[in-house]
Amino acid sequence: IYIYAFIFCVLSTGCTPVLKLDILQPAQVSIPSGIKTIGIVNYSISKRSDKTINIVEGILTGENTGDDKAASNAALDELRLQLEESGRFIVKIAESPVKETEGSLPWENIHEICTDDSLDALIVLDFFDSDYDVLTTQNTRQEKSNNRVIDVPYFHAEATLDVRSHWTMYNNNDTSEIDTKDLETETQYSNEGSTPDNAVNGLPSQRSATIKVGRTAGSTYGARIAPYWITVEREYYNRGSASLKKAATFSKKGMWEKAVVLWKDELSNSNKKIAGRAAYNLAIASE
Repeated sequence: IYIYAFIFCVLSTGCTPVLKLDILQPAQVSIPSGIKTIGIVNYSISKRSDKTINIVEGILTGENTGDDKAASNAALDELRLQLEESGRFIVKIAESPVKETEGSLPWENIHEICTDDSLDALIVLDFFDSDYDVLTTQNTRQEKSNNRVIDVPYFHAEATLDVRSHWTMYNNNDTSEIDTKDLETETQYSNEGSTPDNAVNGLPSQRSATIKVGRTAGSTYGARIAPYWITVEREYYNRGSASLKKAATFSKKGMWEKAVVLWKDELSNSNKKIAGRAAYNLAIASE
């Protein structure tokens, strides 16, 4: 952990020191230690001959294929940031091959991309699709007007955005599949207005909503395969003995190694309460 701040919080029992800690959370999927450089490729974009089909589908479903392309690229950008922030990997966004057929990227293309960009592994966004549905209903609410209660009509618009994606990670070093994962996120938005148009216009645009959820998909997959940092707060003891007070002073100045030495010394204190406080502080420091 990296302790980056020291603050004081006033609690009911008095002034209690609190440490803010950055803690590295382990990834859900174990990545081989030999993998240092990772490429990311967007293989969810259909070939040109499929564009007409996609346009027709978009007209029928209300889906904008340009939104999916922008959102899938945003997912890759967010995944890249997530992997880079872990500090473990060098990350490159590779050139996307033309998707000739449905399904996974062939191994010959994987090897070619990895060779060209000197990659140990490749993450492929195989599939990305979104549906954005808006439902508008009319309702009434009671309001006071001229000392009497009247029914006032209003319109309620609710949008449901469903985003689905499929990710696969390949190990180019031994030609194996490290991980595969389907992700689906359903997000709802609502707004009210005096007319149907007013209600709908108050909703986020389909493009902005899809791109935002796309970024979430990239971040979610990144947390699956790379360690990530979270910030937590921990209370600790700074009273009870001269050493505990001195250790707190060291902590406040960022001199954590000296604080740890004092806490370790207090483990043998004949006062079990003080020894227990020192043990607790050491547990926090080593979290």
